[in-house]
Amino acid sequence: MDIEKLAKETDWQRLMDFTLPSNSFIRGRKIENKIRKLVENKQFSDLNRSFFVVASNLDLGNEVVIKEGDLTTAIRASIAIPGVIAAKKIGKYRYADGALVDPTGILPLKRKCDILIAVDTSAPFDKYIGLIKSKESKENEFVNILRNNIVWKSGELLKKTIKEKGFSKVPQVLMKSLEKILDRLLTPSRIMNFVSGGVSSGMVDIVLRSYQISMNRLYALNLESGKPDVVIKPEHGYIGWVEFDKVDEFVKAGEEATRREIGKIKKLLR
Repeated sequence: MDIEKLAKETDWQRLMDFTLPSNSFIRGRKIENKIRKLVENKQFSDLNRSFFVVASNLDLGNEVVIKEGDLTTAIRASIAIPGVIAAKKIGKYRYADGALVDPTGILPLKRKCDILIAVDTSAPFDKYIGLIKSKESKENEFVNILRNNIVWKSGELLKKTIKEKGFSKVPQVLMKSLEKILDRLLTPSRIMNFVSGGVSSGMVDIVLRSYQISMNRLYALNLESGKPDVVIKPEHGYIGWVEFDKVDEFVKAGEEATRREIGKIKKLLR
């Protein structure tokens, strides 16, 4: 399978089955259906090579290595993003992205590989913070889609509820005027301002800084524990993990980083 081609040709918007947020913004059913189609509904036992999927158990707080059973279910569990893509329930437990425990994913392979090559995708802290503070930086396509869909759906539901419940006794002659007022008041921007009211930019900055510090430290600790033979470190101004529209930039950064380490890799393979 040509992963680069798949990433470019996939219409990510069509895979985002937005829902009114309860514990996540995206159900993940369309994503799961796409995965099942790609892997041809296979089980781990159907694969020609050993394959492991790393996920985080949200109920027990530990890392789980899935290596048997339904392939689609395991992959879907490992890509759930808390708060964004709904966690996957397997049995009595809920699972999410393995990066919550091990962002490198190399520790389960340490005893099974003669040569271990790791990819460090952690973001440079100074560049990451610079992007957050930059007033000129534009929101990526995914964030815009997420905001617009969720806010639009929330606004439409709220307007519908008010019209059906709150105006049930209002004379029909006044309904059109009231509906126009609602449409002007309940705009996506007004809803966003209301929902985020009281959350200062300083608070957001602290949260993002804290998250990035934790993730970078976790990367460093796992790389130190795993002791990979080669570490490929892509360099970029900062490409966010949800920026699916920047495939070319991801690929270019990865290729350049691999070329810098290709000498070491060739020596290990001799």
